[in-house]
Amino acid sequence: VNMTANALNAALQPAERMVGGLIGGNDAMFKEGAYQYAGMAKAFKDALKATSRSFQISDNVLDYRGPYAGIHKDFITGPNVNSVVKAASFGLLNADPVEALINGLGTVVRIPSRFLMAEDEFFKQLSYRGTVYAQAMRDGNERGLSGDALAQHVEGKMQSAFTPEGAATNAAALQQAREVTFTQPLDYGIGKWLESGAQAHPGLRLIVPFVRVPTNIGRFIWQRTPGLG
Repeated sequence: VNMTANALNAALQPAERMVGGLIGGNDAMFKEGAYQYAGMAKAFKDALKATSRSFQISDNVLDYRGPYAGIHKDFITGPNVNSVVKAASFGLLNADPVEALINGLGTVVRIPSRFLMAEDEFFKQLSYRGTVYAQAMRDGNERGLSGDALAQHVEGKMQSAFTPEGAATNAAALQQAREVTFTQPLDYGIGKWLESGAQAHPGLRLIVPFVRVPTNIGRFIWQRTPGLG
């Protein structure tokens, strides 16, 4: 369900910009939506590579330690892995075979979360790279660039949009990527209250395991329903 929602949102986000440009007679906005589709197509292979890396390291790449921050992510570990969570070692210190078993158990338990994280990474990468590409093309056109000069301008913008580790540096494009995957921070309302409570009292996760994504999906539907949004 999450993957379907992300795929539809990623596919429709540039279309919203194009339709808005047509209705408002804004040629630049229409072109930016088209450029975003072109950027997403160019970014497909790089998005797959980042997705694989995200799964391997069990962490975010583009939005590093964003929606999945917290020590609960690696809670089932051996005693020598994370001293903060000694309770997970069951009091077994310096027992390498047992520690390996505990670490293996934790890895297995976290597999669903790793798949979810990797799936989010793929669509975030597509949206982020497409948005940066569209911004660079629009900026280059406004400067009157064309041909090789425009290509070099876009390439420079794309390279500067990432840290050496692959994290995002373009705040506006990152926010758009978060919106595509419904992982933008909850800044108000009952959603923020529930998320803060679950972070302060991890036991509440048994009752409300997911807060951010369902809340953002609900708000997305509300905002795009005629008469409500």
